[in-house]
Amino acid sequence: MTSNFNFLKKVFAANIFIVCFFGYLSLYFLLYQGNYFFFFDLLKIIAILFLFLVGAIFVPQRHIKYLAALLAGFFVLDFALLLFHLLRHASFNWFYFWYNRQEAWQTIDLVFQGAWWYLLAALFFIFTFFYFIKHLFVFFKNKFKLKSEKYFFLFLVILLLSLSFISTNNLELVKVIKEAFSSNSEIVNLYQDYYQKIIKDYTVKNQRILDNSILNSEANIFFLHLESLNGEFLSSEITPNFQGLENKGLVFKNMQTNNVQTIRGEENILCPVLASIDQDLHRSGLSSQALCLPKVLKSLGYKTIFFKSHDLSFADTGEFMKNIGFDEVHSSDIMSPEDQELAWGYREDLFYQRVLEYLKQYQDQKIFAYIAVSTTNHVPFVLGQNYQDLNLQLPSTGDSFLARLKNTTFVQDYFFGNFLERWQEKYQSNSHLFAFGDQAWPVGKHDNYYNEAYAYQENFLSSLAVLSPELKTFGLKENYLSQNDIFLSILSLLGLDSFQSPGKNIFTTDNKCIIAVQPYSRRYITAINYPEKYIYNILDNILEIYNLADDPAEKNPLFVGTADDLSYLENCLENIAN
Repeated sequence: MTSNFNFLKKVFAANIFIVCFFGYLSLYFLLYQGNYFFFFDLLKIIAILFLFLVGAIFVPQRHIKYLAALLAGFFVLDFALLLFHLLRHASFNWFYFWYNRQEAWQTIDLVFQGAWWYLLAALFFIFTFFYFIKHLFVFFKNKFKLKSEKYFFLFLVILLLSLSFISTNNLELVKVIKEAFSSNSEIVNLYQDYYQKIIKDYTVKNQRILDNSILNSEANIFFLHLESLNGEFLSSEITPNFQGLENKGLVFKNMQTNNVQTIRGEENILCPVLASIDQDLHRSGLSSQALCLPKVLKSLGYKTIFFKSHDLSFADTGEFMKNIGFDEVHSSDIMSPEDQELAWGYREDLFYQRVLEYLKQYQDQKIFAYIAVSTTNHVPFVLGQNYQDLNLQLPSTGDSFLARLKNTTFVQDYFFGNFLERWQEKYQSNSHLFAFGDQAWPVGKHDNYYNEAYAYQENFLSSLAVLSPELKTFGLKENYLSQNDIFLSILSLLGLDSFQSPGKNIFTTDNKCIIAVQPYSRRYITAINYPEKYIYNILDNILEIYNLADDPAEKNPLFVGTADDLSYLENCLENIAN
């Protein structure tokens, strides 16, 4: 009876292995669409399997289980990473995972509901693969009768000779491992030198300026940060309320976000720093060294308050905001018990209502309120039943990614319009309002819909709107500016024109080079001295040059080659630092 059961277990494991292995090869076929890369990788997969079979012949009997576990783990991990690539149209990114490891599982579970099922499935397949492979290795070892451990040295030689062959392939797991240990120190070191210098120099200079500043303005300040607002969607069809501000204020169509991801956008909006290429400003331990806008305004008599519609612990947002000078940091604590919290926070109409109710207690005090919303227009960009009560005519039909992104952007803008109506009644006459995107989100111009891949303009280009009693002209502007410009621009509206920042004052004709960073995928640093744009691919050591005036979609590079010439980047950084 026991022998029959063991036989059935082996047959079951063999069937699972065969089905999954051929499914695994089929995924590579789909990924490379049957071109020569598929056949090249097929040879390497067979070589890996053969290498381990040879290893099973030579290694001692007691070590076979470890060899089997290693091969099973390799195939299952590579299978999972391959599936990830096919679903996301981009390889799993080591840096994205590592820099956000505290939030990794929470994000996966929010984007892929019930993500723990994937973990259980992975554990099942690892065990099944291990069970089958271990018995396969034992069979080969007994078949060839090479039991002497003196052959183990021969196996090590074969292993070392094979590593150079295996490491050159496109297997997903090999790519992730190589990425984790790859860097281009020359590009990164140049950038990091300026990154550190600017934090240090601007903190000292701005503290000296602050100590001698006298503020005569009593105006309130509101920053309204909208989730994933891509400038491509600025239109009367998708963002009628945002674009409509051109009739009563200034709307800047082309605001370059300096980084991807909300927390990284916030640091460039609030602090006079370059975009982070490694850990974000807070987790690198540098936020306490920077003199950010909340500290400046607090020193000038403002009550500084930060509101976020989502969990403050996500990306350590609450701690970061306290560290850079906000008196108060709020999220769910201002909500009522009956208020429903969705996957990425409270729905904006309800959250805006609670924020305005909370601010009533400060009606006799000048305030700086930063309001960050992230609920509606957040990946995976699905409205669902929690929005059915709105009865809105959405701009797009169908369920394509682009259609969903347009629709969630439209609904976010609808809530923004409702907020504006209530805000204008109370605050418009004595307040400055800056509304902007925390980041853009790719719209598929380069067959990419994920913000952690590539460094084209569709990854970075958002928009900015300004309402202020100090404005003399209204309209839509198409000149390029960046999130770094907000720091100086709001201070200039308060009559404080001496502060320094990597950005410029958007209300002057000053021009300054713009830096935008993609810390994930192949890792990129971009320098824009409009119309020229220089993209430094750090991991591959490649430089691409575009003319944004003639080629705004970045389809026809003026140059693609080895990134030996760092002068474009250095000149840009020097322009920013001085």
